[in-house]
Amino acid sequence: MNELKPTDRPGVWSFETDAMKGELSANADTHLHGITSLTQKSTGRQVVREKLFCLHLYRVLARNQWFSQCRDVPHTARIEGDELVVNWPLAKAEAPGFGPGLEAEARYRVAAANAVDLTVTIKNTARWHRDLELFTSNYFDPAMNPAFYTVTPYRGPVGPKNPAVLTQPLDNPCSRFCYNAWPRDNFAAQKFFDGRWEYGTHSPVAWAVGRWFAYPFGLYATGDRKTVAVVMAHPDDCFGMCGSYHSDDPKDGVAHHNSLYHNLLGRDAGPGSQYTLRQRLVLGDWTDDDAPLKAYEEFLRAAQPKPAGSV
Repeated sequence: MNELKPTDRPGVWSFETDAMKGELSANADTHLHGITSLTQKSTGRQVVREKLFCLHLYRVLARNQWFSQCRDVPHTARIEGDELVVNWPLAKAEAPGFGPGLEAEARYRVAAANAVDLTVTIKNTARWHRDLELFTSNYFDPAMNPAFYTVTPYRGPVGPKNPAVLTQPLDNPCSRFCYNAWPRDNFAAQKFFDGRWEYGTHSPVAWAVGRWFAYPFGLYATGDRKTVAVVMAHPDDCFGMCGSYHSDDPKDGVAHHNSLYHNLLGRDAGPGSQYTLRQRLVLGDWTDDDAPLKAYEEFLRAAQPKPAGSV
């Protein structure tokens, strides 16, 4: 068990393993929740961008609708065993909430010496939502740059006829100052332009749709490959990823945002429905070219349901 220990700051717990040390936060007053500090012991590098977070529940959206910015609405936290549990209760009529008729629970757990898991359960009690989405966010140290594995659109999923290509997004005059979007397929791409990104805090957002993702994970790495943070979702849960690109222009705020996002759920949700969404952040090095893919495969194995009759 990787114990979470209270700190002298309200709503902040620390953890330490052989590979990393960090903090998990859930404080409605400071608007911080998720991984708010993460240091790689082998290099001493702090990978989370200062004053920001990773594995953070950011927005709740639906077709042509923006419901909430999760950190700005009431939520509570508690420690349960080796997990930090954050709850967004069903809102009262006069108060803002997670979303109309929606309540949510996020569970954070240090899953391994180099991994932190996030499991989110969303319950819908009241009404239909078209293409309901949970949008999660991560922000990394400025010395790290993004990469994804992508495939050519319209040629089918990743496989011998459509191999995965390591794609490192760079500044491009055709998409400058637009956030890069990497959808699962053409239907997923349409969700970026169905109106949901025209409303709410920090909107509208300009998107530039690129290739389709091969796997639902992105990474941020240093140039020497001694530090890589891989953030992944389960393929059943994720319809897109998006984020920044690399640029040497100090005035390019999109590039230097150093962000990585996951678009989760993306399906119609009716009254009485419930969904469980899974993510993991793995911290390591990139000396093995296949290290990110191996980390993702291990996550999939860990996320497999137990056989019938097991305990």
